[in-house]
Amino acid sequence: NDCVLSDRGFRLSRRTLSRLAWPASSKEQYLDTSIIETYLALLCEHITASNEDVKIHVVSSMITLKLFPTPYGPHDLDSVLNLAAIKAIPLRDLDLLVFPFNPRGTEHWWAVSFDFKSRKVQIHDSSPNPARSSPKYVQAFQLLAAKMFSTHHKTPWSWTNWDVIEPPNSPKQANSYDCGVFLCMTITYLAMGAPPTFTQAD
Repeated sequence: NDCVLSDRGFRLSRRTLSRLAWPASSKEQYLDTSIIETYLALLCEHITASNEDVKIHVVSSMITLKLFPTPYGPHDLDSVLNLAAIKAIPLRDLDLLVFPFNPRGTEHWWAVSFDFKSRKVQIHDSSPNPARSSPKYVQAFQLLAAKMFSTHHKTPWSWTNWDVIEPPNSPKQANSYDCGVFLCMTITYLAMGAPPTFTQAD
């Protein structure tokens, strides 16, 4: 269990990286939080450094866990609104704001993205049977984003004329343990300005 990478606040062990062995064949090979957080942080660094057309910010899943402190309970806006990481998000410059998260008690990764160009809130859930609680989480993220605009950027915000959708033909996993891979792939496609079109076979 020796450390292979310790950087940007992340620590990856050799045991953790063994989850990336291919082909994945059991739940023991699901991507854990350290792999997902590290990958998404590196992805955003790459997009920023390469001056890609899409200006994207992926919020740490540690923040989303703080926003929802208990399984299936109400959100706690006050616990995250004034975090330094939230204050530093350049909302007015973004094309996409993405909240990846693994709700407590579910062991399932999915994401909500705000597309400021198309004025769409998009739900990216690779489960063939998405949770019925999705609207609760979406509404909490909308409230947080609106508060971020009004509190930290002195800009009144409204979700009027925005659509909340799950993109058509959204990629779906064929097993119970690849949600982390689908999450990372989906956000990669979004960061590249491309609609997610991959399948389980890819």
